[in-house]
Amino acid sequence: MLRLYIDPRNWPIGFLLFSLWLAHRLLPYRINFALCKGIGRLLYRIPGKVRNTMRVNLSICYPDLDDKAREQMVKANFEHWSISLLEIALSWWGDHEGVLDKVNFEGTDHLDSAIANNKGVLLLGIHFSSFELGGLLARKHIGADTPLNIIYRAQKRPLLNAIMNKKRLQHVDQVVESKDSRKIVKLVRAKQIVWYTVDHDHGVRNSVFAPFFGHPAATLKTTSTLVSLSGASVLVMSTHRNKDGNGYSLRFSPITEGFPSGDDVRDATLINHQVEEAINLTPEQYMWAHRRFKTQDKLAKAALYEKS
Repeated sequence: MLRLYIDPRNWPIGFLLFSLWLAHRLLPYRINFALCKGIGRLLYRIPGKVRNTMRVNLSICYPDLDDKAREQMVKANFEHWSISLLEIALSWWGDHEGVLDKVNFEGTDHLDSAIANNKGVLLLGIHFSSFELGGLLARKHIGADTPLNIIYRAQKRPLLNAIMNKKRLQHVDQVVESKDSRKIVKLVRAKQIVWYTVDHDHGVRNSVFAPFFGHPAATLKTTSTLVSLSGASVLVMSTHRNKDGNGYSLRFSPITEGFPSGDDVRDATLINHQVEEAINLTPEQYMWAHRRFKTQDKLAKAALYEKS
């Protein structure tokens, strides 16, 4: 860790993380909340690729929204993702009891039934702005005796990976890189809970095109493969911030029976539909900055996001 800290290439991310820690230690929650929200409003005013990506995604996924309503959602999205910085600090360095006192659980009967089946559970995560709190919130209901593991995709900054993994291990048993397919299969076959995200575009490899909000999107086949290998139960898990910023909801919803069906496109469509349902609950909190439709059949990479 010391080697990573003294590497000049890691100084920017180190300074950001130190600033988060310091603000969390010195300032009350409400002040930090207002500051983060203000940062989001400032970032919204800066032209760039992120704002354009949000606008394109929302025009595809919510074509019935008028321009004013769509722009309001873009602005709100900047605010919510800036507030997520505060929640990273809460998850990594905060008073966890203070957070856990303000969580409402939905669909825990589905999770309890899945655990009782003793065949392992796949929790399909979604990139909401309060995603980083997911492990902490899930652990409260699951308890300490049931193994909970998270699959992550390595970031470009080694210092960020090292700190993120160390802090996540406060709430989960193992953090496993997404490239380590052998370890992932081993965990599932060991009848443990494995949590990973399914809502990003990872290209055509190991993916099929399935509708996402009615538009083709490259969707991983990983879940179908893992269930076929293990017989694990599948649930979608989503974290939602209350509108007043005071508390959270953690929601579990099951995939329709008959999964996997043997048809990869049908299975991917079922997963995307469940993801859509969760997004529609709090669309302003979803990661619209991700180029979800980057990979398209017979189109150049990210062609839909090219400015006209």
